[in-house]
Amino acid sequence: MLSKIKVLQVVRPATGGMKEHVLALLKNLNRKDFELGLACPGDSQVGAVARELGIRVFPVDISGEITPWHDGQGTVRLAGIIRRWGVQVVHAHGAKAGLLARLSCLLVRKRPATVVTAHNFVYTGSVRGWKQKLLLGAEKRLLPLTDQFIAVSQGLRQEILNSQGIAPEKVMTIYNGLDLELFSEASDREQVRARLGLEPHRPVVGTVARFAPQKGLQYFIDMVACLEKQLPGIQYLVVGDGPLREKIESLAKSRGVREKITFTGFIADIPPILKAMDVFVLPSLSEGLGISVLEALACRRPIVATAVGGIPEIIANGENGLLVPPGSGSYLADGVAGLLNNPQLAQTLASRGFQQLEEKFSLQKMLKATEAIYHKVYRDR
Repeated sequence: MLSKIKVLQVVRPATGGMKEHVLALLKNLNRKDFELGLACPGDSQVGAVARELGIRVFPVDISGEITPWHDGQGTVRLAGIIRRWGVQVVHAHGAKAGLLARLSCLLVRKRPATVVTAHNFVYTGSVRGWKQKLLLGAEKRLLPLTDQFIAVSQGLRQEILNSQGIAPEKVMTIYNGLDLELFSEASDREQVRARLGLEPHRPVVGTVARFAPQKGLQYFIDMVACLEKQLPGIQYLVVGDGPLREKIESLAKSRGVREKITFTGFIADIPPILKAMDVFVLPSLSEGLGISVLEALACRRPIVATAVGGIPEIIANGENGLLVPPGSGSYLADGVAGLLNNPQLAQTLASRGFQQLEEKFSLQKMLKATEAIYHKVYRDR
């Protein structure tokens, strides 16, 4: 009997799409072929779920920021884990975890195969200045220690190819996949709305996002201000939390629409919330792929989203949703008004979106492609 391949997942504190992606791997990868471990911060929610699944969890202090002292300690800690546990494949998620994971391999005599998944735009996105230069320089030096890159969208794949000058075959696109069974359970819209303090029969327009700069939530507020002039009576829902929450709520107050918007904070069970919406809006300025858009499609919601990052790989304008330019509340408002004024169009777009989701973004496709990469890099190594 062949022994299992030991795969260590490495992740910093994760939210949103990265968190859901890693959890999907931990829950669903083939345990007959792979023995899974997880290296993450000790208080990580991903770590808590992994322990419940019986997966070995190794606490490592990996922050989202570049902190040389702590990063050095984390690198040494990771090297010890790789050496003692006999890791054969390291799969790191995101730029920071990828940096530490590959540096740790320099300290290990018997180097494991390394896989790095890019979930967000880094080199052309949120990282700027000296940090961007540091990451670019480190990435170029660590290329020999990278057996395979995975990008969650074609846009991210192209960013990696452009920034690194790497061979195209070493960068593969694997779309995030959803377990549609998790979204199939019926929910009572009126009951959910009542729980959120919303009226049952007035339209609800909402978003699910972390309160972070790249999510563009200020343009959701601008959208509300525009729609109040066009279609008064809409209810608005913003689900999520993050460092900019106080700033966004203050902006809503200054624009005179704070009382029109329900800010729920973090909610773990998202499908019933999405099903309570009439239109889902994504106002992002940057997106690796956009897991919230996939979730909205899984709930058969009509979507208005900005045409950034990997979003156009999910939404074809006028076919399964509406795309608008980023950085404009008025464009978002026009899209939402168009859907609310034409329920038949909204239903058609939502139905097509769900059908294409099944074809292109299935969990089984994601798992099969990821497992194939593990086998390949292990065999080649």
